[in-house]
Amino acid sequence: LRRNAGRGSGCRKQVGKNGHGVPGAMTKQRIWTFVVRTLLDAGVRFLIVGGWAREFHGHEHQARDLDLFVEFSAENWPKLRLALQQFNVNVPFYEELSPRSNPVRIRDLNPDVDLLTGIKGVSFDEAWSEGVETAFDGCLQVRVLSKAHVFLSGRATCCPDDRALGD
Repeated sequence: LRRNAGRGSGCRKQVGKNGHGVPGAMTKQRIWTFVVRTLLDAGVRFLIVGGWAREFHGHEHQARDLDLFVEFSAENWPKLRLALQQFNVNVPFYEELSPRSNPVRIRDLNPDVDLLTGIKGVSFDEAWSEGVETAFDGCLQVRVLSKAHVFLSGRATCCPDDRALGD
């Protein structure tokens, strides 16, 4: 996002992999870039939410992890499963999950990346239609949760950092 725009590009393809499919000896930022590139290359629909979205919208917040809001649909889910195969992540089949179940949170991708199928206060379709397009790490086109939706989600979860964006 904006904080990385002036730095050297972390968007070059990396070679060499550790046991989790992520290139070895990488910084947290490069791991995030690698994950985002992998999802984009597979055609997965997602938005950046959480600390990155707060930071993007000007809140003094240092993102400690990368939260991605992934569309939970019969069309998107196979793309996600395929993209995550190289990371040795076991993602359930779409048909095994209930739309009424709690949002799926995939945490075994990397300790610093969360893939979410739901966030409080905002549906994926609403978030996608009002998401802000930007360049992640200066070169990957992504959508970020809108400032209004960061605020709504913060109110729904009682997160003071997110509610402060509405001021």
